[in-house]
Amino acid sequence: MNADMHESRVSELGQLLIAQDPDPNRTWVGERALLDRVDALGNELLDVHERLSEGKLELDPAPDEDERTQLLALFVARAGGAAALLAAGQRSREAKALLERCRAVSELPHVRRYYAAAIREPLTFTRLRHAQWLLGNGHHAEARAVAASLERAPAPFDALAQRVVESPEAIDSAPVLFAINGFGLRTYGHRDPWEDGSYVTTRFVTALWLPLVPVDAYRVHEADDGYYFQGKVPVSSAMRWWRRGLLGLAIALAISIPTLRYLQSPERALARELGEITTSGIVDEDPETALSRYEAAVTTYVEQIEQVEQGEQGEQGESPKEPNEQSLVTASELWVAAASRALSQPASAADLATVEGIVARFRAMPWVMTKGAPAQPLVDALLDWQAQLEGDDDATNARLAVLQLAAPLADARRSARVASSLHELRLSSARGIAQRWPAEAIRQLDLIPADPEVLAEIATIVDTLPDSPALFVELEPELSRWSKRCAEAGLRPGALERANTLSARGQALRDDPQRAALLEASDESALRAALEREPAAQDLSLALAASLRSRGELDEAAARLDSLGQPGHTIHNVQYLAAAIAFERGELDEAAERLAASVDVRLLILQDISRSYDAVYSALRDELIAKADAGEVPSEYREAFTGDDDAIREAFSSWLAQAEASDAALTALRERYTLASDIVPAALLLGTVRIEQARATEGEARERLLADAERSFMAIAGEAQGMPQYHASLAQVRHRLGRPEEGDAQLQILIDSNDPEQLLLAAETYRNLGKYARARELFERAHAKISLTGEDHDFALAAAAALSTLATNIEDRRAWLERADEDTDFVRSSLLEVDGQLAMREGNYELADRLFDKAYAVNAKLLEDSGSAANPTVANNAAVSLQYRYEATGDLRHLRAAAELYERAIGRAPDNWLTISNYAQLLDSWAERALLDALLPTADLPLSCNDVELALAQLELSLPRDQLDAARARVSGLRQRSLDAQRRARALAPGNPEGYDGEFDASSVANDLAGLERLLGEAQAASLDYRDARERHQMWLDGELDENVFAASHGALRRYAALRATLGDAAEPEQLALIDYLEWAMRYQLNWLAPSLESARESYATAPGVREGPALFDSKSAASGTLLLVIALELAERDPAFAEELQTRYRSDYYGVLLGLGKRPEALAALRENPNIELAIAYLRDTEDGQLGASDLVLTELAGDAAQRERVLAQLGQPQARLKRRLQLLLHPEDRDCATLYAHVDAALGE
Repeated sequence: MNADMHESRVSELGQLLIAQDPDPNRTWVGERALLDRVDALGNELLDVHERLSEGKLELDPAPDEDERTQLLALFVARAGGAAALLAAGQRSREAKALLERCRAVSELPHVRRYYAAAIREPLTFTRLRHAQWLLGNGHHAEARAVAASLERAPAPFDALAQRVVESPEAIDSAPVLFAINGFGLRTYGHRDPWEDGSYVTTRFVTALWLPLVPVDAYRVHEADDGYYFQGKVPVSSAMRWWRRGLLGLAIALAISIPTLRYLQSPERALARELGEITTSGIVDEDPETALSRYEAAVTTYVEQIEQVEQGEQGEQGESPKEPNEQSLVTASELWVAAASRALSQPASAADLATVEGIVARFRAMPWVMTKGAPAQPLVDALLDWQAQLEGDDDATNARLAVLQLAAPLADARRSARVASSLHELRLSSARGIAQRWPAEAIRQLDLIPADPEVLAEIATIVDTLPDSPALFVELEPELSRWSKRCAEAGLRPGALERANTLSARGQALRDDPQRAALLEASDESALRAALEREPAAQDLSLALAASLRSRGELDEAAARLDSLGQPGHTIHNVQYLAAAIAFERGELDEAAERLAASVDVRLLILQDISRSYDAVYSALRDELIAKADAGEVPSEYREAFTGDDDAIREAFSSWLAQAEASDAALTALRERYTLASDIVPAALLLGTVRIEQARATEGEARERLLADAERSFMAIAGEAQGMPQYHASLAQVRHRLGRPEEGDAQLQILIDSNDPEQLLLAAETYRNLGKYARARELFERAHAKISLTGEDHDFALAAAAALSTLATNIEDRRAWLERADEDTDFVRSSLLEVDGQLAMREGNYELADRLFDKAYAVNAKLLEDSGSAANPTVANNAAVSLQYRYEATGDLRHLRAAAELYERAIGRAPDNWLTISNYAQLLDSWAERALLDALLPTADLPLSCNDVELALAQLELSLPRDQLDAARARVSGLRQRSLDAQRRARALAPGNPEGYDGEFDASSVANDLAGLERLLGEAQAASLDYRDARERHQMWLDGELDENVFAASHGALRRYAALRATLGDAAEPEQLALIDYLEWAMRYQLNWLAPSLESARESYATAPGVREGPALFDSKSAASGTLLLVIALELAERDPAFAEELQTRYRSDYYGVLLGLGKRPEALAALRENPNIELAIAYLRDTEDGQLGASDLVLTELAGDAAQRERVLAQLGQPQARLKRRLQLLLHPEDRDCATLYAHVDAALGE
């Protein structure tokens, strides 16, 4: 290549850089061609650079090594200047690309760092280049002003800006220097040396040769007889202060007091801390830590202002001190700049979860940051980010989400821009999805303030909806508002009459008791017959598909839903069920597609309602505060407002709760929120689907899917009220994403704060993640740490109340309740429940029911109170009391009423794991009781949940398979509701092993191989927390639970005796057989507390399958298992060593002890001589193949029966059996006995 060619490119670009000021504030309209040329030249020079560096290009004439190095450096410098012009001209993408190339080709480390900083801080880089351009063009004052604003810029820009500030200004001649008897003008000092040997010296007015007043400063080079003056520079800040210090004493005295005040003010402390954070380099190295420090600085500042306010009001009666707005704006700008580093440049739809996290974190700062001027830097950033989003529907949805985040923060000027953009985007989005998802399009348009164009658009979409009454009644709230707006506008579109007709028909069908009974009964024959008459009825198809799904007929269920037409023309529950079925069939993409559109739109609606509620609530609270300050307090609270702070707080809380409950706007918003919250299960399912998809992908695709999942979880978490709540919410999301380490790190921030309220919040968060052991540990730490006197007394009481819910036995629960505030309704009702539990343990179920009824009455009264009616915690507590009543009476009416209360609570708090977990447990109990009632005449018997569980476990072994399957089909709908609730709870607390047990049992009973495999994969990826299970298991091993088990078992035996007496001669044989079996099961359980040969023989003699009687509970496997214990205890009587080992390990490793006999030939021979061993094998031979288990393998090996051993192994080697063992060990690794047994099975199978 000819040297002239590259020199022309260097020269052309150089001329452009000289002529064009890279001022980011100038207008670049009409400069597109110029910027295109700058971009092309910069890249061309870097292309030449790369080819020269790689030896792929030779110049003619060839430069020497020094010339070559200088030439390469010149290419990079010119390209860097081109990047500055591009950045100033808003061509950020091209500028970043050039900067990245400059960094890549630079060989010197400090040059690479310079360009790396430019990539991170493009605006700062451009402003520096602007200052340098001004300096080079002789605009010294302007250059210094721009450079001075970069004083606290990150390295290396701060040092380079300082060079501009200190750059010498050309002078025509040397300054005057003289001295007469020590009085005159002389230079002193030596500062800021440069690499060229120059330094800065200051010219002073002198007196007696002492420097008195600094006049000016010059950069000089030393010469033999003096200086070469390079140019004039600004006097240093120290000299300026020296000069100012010589002003008159009167002026000094005048300014000393306000200056001292400023130096000691919160504003100065905030400024210093912000400056230290910004200049420390931590924003570059660790933005997360920088954000936390900025937040701490603002929080400290606001707290100091509040303290000053209190002091000034109390001591001087001055006006309250308000936070300095400009100080907060500066903090906001710095915070937003640091937070922005987490986003890609330019922003993309994939950044939405990050943006939402940034906004959630910002809103969690002190309230003064989230309103007015301090919030506007974030609003500006949000508007900038959304403007960068371009492309498909994902980008449009992301822009909508970002604008919706900006809306409640924007000031009046920006609000108009946000509202206009929202209007335009919502209309565009609705039109884009109207064909495939018309219902969601209508919901999108419903959010736009009414105008004729929007009303006409809705009418057009309504015309495209199918004639489905169910769909129109689901859209009734939106269509009702549309109808009202049309009337106000004087419009009467033709679609309105059709909508009203179909909505009315849908409402009539929903209110029809016969149709409700048909849908609830899940009678497939009746549903099919009804569908013959109404083939397009979505509610009937939904009920039939749900029943088919519950029986495992997934293909037919999916086909039934598909027959309703395209997904967007169906009701929400149809879409959700179709997605759930697709998920269960492993069709993850199909599930995600069915969910995404409705979730994207309706989560935005849910968040919009939530934020509207917060805004109205805040306004109401502020209004009441103003009234309280003015003495306008309702009569019922006036006396309390004359009391101490605690009395005033309690009275104000009651006043506010009452006002909240009666406020019409808030009531309407609550109703809308409850209706909109039905999207939460879909959001949880979508988040779960995204996580499953992410497990099968890598790289950017995986991160994008996880970000989508995070959005789903964050959207239902609600707004964080303060930084601690933000950390708690983020911790829950991280745990739900399968990132428990990140979640724990967020909670550790609260734990390390040494603040009792934050410690309690961390503990409560762990409880809502199902991590009871960790929650208990933190609540106990908080209670021990907090003084029971003084201001922290309430926190100690709260910790005690929380610990009562985590107690491992009744006595422990009572002890913690007695240390809590016994005046609260929660503690009063809980103590009544404890008394009821003790009464049940003693067998007095009638007294227990009365006590539980009293506990329920406490909570029911609160539900009637306007101030507590909307409280989901009260509804949950009332439901718990009703569940206890069911335990005491077996009356299913209590379960039905409890279910309604749980559903009410979940509608108010859709992400509360504890409530959803309680609800899932209730549905499971209800489904099990319904199954037992379908098998036996037990509907009127007062059976506890434990009774039902014991009976069903035995009936699974003794009844014919077809009889069991028919009964399960009758209760399949209820069972499926239970499983769905369990999955929802599992999505909220994936680390709790108990959340997997219900589906594990259901899939095991159904031999559902696909379901077991899916559950295994989910559990393996969940980072399960076993601490609570291990603690409980250790308590069992140590005998700490024996007293409770003993008392409860004897109480149950007394209840069975009373039940037998009550039934008398009217008892049916099946009922008596059930009572006989339950009595045997209780005695067998008691035998395990302290096994003896006598009690074991009695258990065997009365075991099902041994004694004479109805064959209803006949089970040969129960007989052989009971007899094996007898055989072991008989051997122990003759073998002291075996007796000692059995006594020591029978709870922890019973089968390990038995298997150990294989290493003791004499003991094994003695055992085989026992005639009972052959009888046990005889029972085993009569056991059906499907009922054989791992313990039967031990029996065959002890008996030495090779044929039966192979028969057992054939069953244990089945795929379902292998999966069940893996899941059992994964979910319950604390069970050493099970682990030993399964390890032996795997070894026998050669695995």
